[in-house]
Amino acid sequence: FSNLIIDEVSPIVLLAYQCTICVLAMAVCIPLPIVKCNLRGRGKKLLPLLFMGVCDPLLYYIGTNYALKCNTSTTFTAVMVALMPVFALAFGAIFLREIPTALQIVFSVLSVAGVVILSLQGKNDGSVSLEGVLFLLLTVASGVGYGLISRGSAKEFGAFERTFGCF
Repeated sequence: FSNLIIDEVSPIVLLAYQCTICVLAMAVCIPLPIVKCNLRGRGKKLLPLLFMGVCDPLLYYIGTNYALKCNTSTTFTAVMVALMPVFALAFGAIFLREIPTALQIVFSVLSVAGVVILSLQGKNDGSVSLEGVLFLLLTVASGVGYGLISRGSAKEFGAFERTFGCF
């Protein structure tokens, strides 16, 4: 979807639309009495939510959208994004002391293998530029950062609180 309209709209405006739609959908469609959302509880540190919000909605989508704006191949973009679970497992093991299970490793490798196989069967739909690769590295780094911070703050915040707080 982003690739279709990236020439018509600035990546920042596209990000604003995406985040606004997400917040509205979460605020209107999800019955809040059923989902407990307490961002201001006693002793809760909101800094992890702020960092998560910078990592995922902001840096992740800016990196992806600017990479597409640089005419970086969507196939190459997909391969780079598919590497995220592999890096997330590695950094989770290093920083959070999480030992990946065999199933996590298998599915991380399958995610990359699936995109590579689909890429080999399809046509190359663009080019790869240094600027685009740098934006994609920003995308991968921010996605991994979001995952690490999210898992690290899971004891303090529920999944809905982390998601709503980010947006």
